[in-house]
Amino acid sequence: MTSRSGLPARVTPLVGRVDELAELEDLVGRERIVTLAGSGGCGKTRLALELVHRIGPRLPGGVDWVELADCADHGGVLAAVSAALDAVERPGEDPMDAVLRALRTPGERLLVLDNAEHVVSAVAEVMAALGSSSDLVHVSVLCTSREPVGVPGEVVWRVPSLTAPTLEQVASATEVGLRSFESVQLFAE
Repeated sequence: MTSRSGLPARVTPLVGRVDELAELEDLVGRERIVTLAGSGGCGKTRLALELVHRIGPRLPGGVDWVELADCADHGGVLAAVSAALDAVERPGEDPMDAVLRALRTPGERLLVLDNAEHVVSAVAEVMAALGSSSDLVHVSVLCTSREPVGVPGEVVWRVPSLTAPTLEQVASATEVGLRSFESVQLFAE
């Protein structure tokens, strides 16, 4: 059975991004560490969520979503990851060891680290530990951040802005014509 730990609900339909989703699906299938990077509000989390709903059912090990917005430091990041994985720390054990043990499940698995920009160094430590563990080759990481995390093996995919009309197009377009732009469709939603 595929787990979907901590997955936020999709409250709005995804606007545009059809080509981007296909490209990301292929990329996440090939690479172990992918970071969706882009400016605030460009749709990184929404794109990641749609991707997870699309590929998650095919991952026997499941998907674990870790929200990092409320984390302030390395301990907070590790605690959030640990909680999402239901990792049980043994007395005297390093918390990272409990996380690594919790990820040692059969089948392909995806760990999503959302909103990492303010704790990039802590996320880098977690990613590096996962990437260097030879018995976790079935675990992939998808991260959303305003900036790359900067770990070996990370593939950074820049999230483009939605298409938007120029001022000249706005001045001369009809409402129907403006609705062909993804940013206008999102605004209308």
